[in-house]
Amino acid sequence: MSLDTMRGLTIWFMNLVNNAADPAGYAVLDHAPWNGLTIADFVMPFFLFMVGASTAFAYHRPLEQGVSKWSLLKKAIVRALKLFGIGIAIGNTPPYNLAHLRIMGVLQRIGICYLIGCISVIFIPKLNYRGKYFRVLPTYALQFCVPAAILAIYLSVVYAVPLPQGCPYSDRFQPNCNIVGWLDSKILTPDHMYCCPTCLEAVPACPYFDPEGITSTFVAVISVFIGLYYGYFIVLYRGNHVSRLLQWGCTSALLLAVGLALGLTHTIPLNKNLYSLSYILVTGGAAGFCLMLFYVTQDVFMIRKPLLPLTWLGMNSIMFVHTLSLLHSFHVPHLTMLTLHSILQFVHGRHALHQDPR
Repeated sequence: MSLDTMRGLTIWFMNLVNNAADPAGYAVLDHAPWNGLTIADFVMPFFLFMVGASTAFAYHRPLEQGVSKWSLLKKAIVRALKLFGIGIAIGNTPPYNLAHLRIMGVLQRIGICYLIGCISVIFIPKLNYRGKYFRVLPTYALQFCVPAAILAIYLSVVYAVPLPQGCPYSDRFQPNCNIVGWLDSKILTPDHMYCCPTCLEAVPACPYFDPEGITSTFVAVISVFIGLYYGYFIVLYRGNHVSRLLQWGCTSALLLAVGLALGLTHTIPLNKNLYSLSYILVTGGAAGFCLMLFYVTQDVFMIRKPLLPLTWLGMNSIMFVHTLSLLHSFHVPHLTMLTLHSILQFVHGRHALHQDPR
């Protein structure tokens, strides 16, 4: 239940960011133009974290019961294609112009990362580790080789691939000189990239960039595996709140400490657009602490009624992302806010009605 509530909060906040982060709204809710981190920059990695955590225990029982791996893969592919298709539909304004159709986007990234995570969970076997402590990494070591390989490839590309002419090696993380944007421009072409990235406001400004491009989506898969790591504690430590919270807390603190050290020393800048390593670690640690907060509230102390609207929203996430995004694409941001507010009030009121003995 805590994961559903966290997902609902993220959806609510995503809608707030989409509709309030403009000149007439609240600039504090806007994304950082380039380096740096704002509260809005936590939305995407939180989603991917929850995708991973949900996948961990969603596939555990079917795999233990011997359900066909190919049938599980088929369902995962269908879900990923639905996310990708919905993302294309709501990420472009009708009538669609194929010559300038944006290919990547938020839901497309979630679909791709979800599918890679599912393939790893379904086909990479776990090891028969019998130890009492620190069981997750040894048991699922083969699966966690995937994010390690992805990170190694990503860092090799970022640091080893020559930049376009005129970009010195020391400026590999600049808006106008970075391998991530350059590769996306070659694969997607600028006509199929996001029209209005925040780095247009940076100094120096980027000529083109897609914050959910192919290159950064490749490394964003790591956020799913961080969520998988947390989810596996639910699978392996059944009913053991202390062990879960202790190891979640240590992991979250370590991720935050390493990420902040890399970012604040400018070794690897905190950068959502590039989906940098420091950004992955900081947001992963923050997501871990957020999950702990909801877990203690709802699953340990059983305080659930006040959070029911967010829980219900999280359980119907795809439907609401689709509905609210469609409303936003047709330039009715105030209606999206009113719709979400009304839904939450309705759910909370209906629950209170059922709970009231009178």
